[in-house]
Amino acid sequence: MTTLQIITESLKTTLFGMGLVILTLYVLSIILQLSRIVFYPAASLKRAKISQIEASAEVKEENFVDEVINGKTQSENLQDDSELIAIITAAVAAYLETSTINLKVNSIRQIHQKSPIWAVTSRIENTRSHIVHDIKKGEICK
Repeated sequence: MTTLQIITESLKTTLFGMGLVILTLYVLSIILQLSRIVFYPAASLKRAKISQIEASAEVKEENFVDEVINGKTQSENLQDDSELIAIITAAVAAYLETSTINLKVNSIRQIHQKSPIWAVTSRIENTRSHIVHDIKKGEICK
């Protein structure tokens, strides 16, 4: 055998082996997909329920948007929200010592408390007692 024949045979063997591996992996992926459908039909049902819930949520959101556009919602709630936003913006501006013109409140959301209420109360009382103690010493009012 010549060197050219050896290289040709080795390339044929390599391509055959790689093709066989790719074909085997493809068949295995098809088997896994089929087994998921056969043995876990609940997962596909859950996906269908989730998509159904999302569709109903979109319909509710569209109805809400239509109500807001048409003015069917309570104007008192909208007024309360705008007042709350104005109050929060003013408080932040006062804290940062800037004008409210420089601030824009994009969203307001409640941050859930990680500490129990008794721990928060204890911290507040401890802070107050230190402030009162410092005031009596005259360290704060300098």
